[in-house]
Amino acid sequence: MQKLENRCDLLLTQHQKWMTSVTRFIVAHGMGSPHLHGYHRLTLAHFFLPEKGTIISVAPQGLYQVVNPATPPFIPAIQEGLMTSIQTHEIMLLTHFNLGGVLLSELHRLGESRLANRLNSLLRRFDDRDLYHTLIWLCWYDLMCAHSMQPWTEELKHKSHAELESWAVARKREKRELELMIDEYLLYAC
Repeated sequence: MQKLENRCDLLLTQHQKWMTSVTRFIVAHGMGSPHLHGYHRLTLAHFFLPEKGTIISVAPQGLYQVVNPATPPFIPAIQEGLMTSIQTHEIMLLTHFNLGGVLLSELHRLGESRLANRLNSLLRRFDDRDLYHTLIWLCWYDLMCAHSMQPWTEELKHKSHAELESWAVARKREKRELELMIDEYLLYAC
């Protein structure tokens, strides 16, 4: 009898292959440290979206451990996996050549185009690598913790660079483990 493949595993494998290839390229061309491989390891996680409830998504493994300390990786039931779309948004993966591409692709896959478009616009607005990566981690963190996404869709677009930077610093300082993880990532992302 043929084993039923979980679509969630296919989605994770698809994104992980992409992320591994991107990371190899980044490291090979001196655009980041080999330590990035650890930060670019992905896992499955639950997100809570008000209109959809709890859904399965791909997220960085290190962030999963910050949000769910001492919790083993999430393994979805076959029934959950059968309902999971495995469509990726290639344009986002190619436009944002890192974790941002995976996050934006996942938001589009989950039908959160408004949030994806606002985040994409925010990421392109300023030429600040550290702020770019910090915003990606913070958005993923808010999704995994079921925080309100209203700041992402309504408030942040009105902030100046300095205001957005201050907001991001204050947000990451809310949880020490999150701040350490983001700061280490920024160090390795050259």
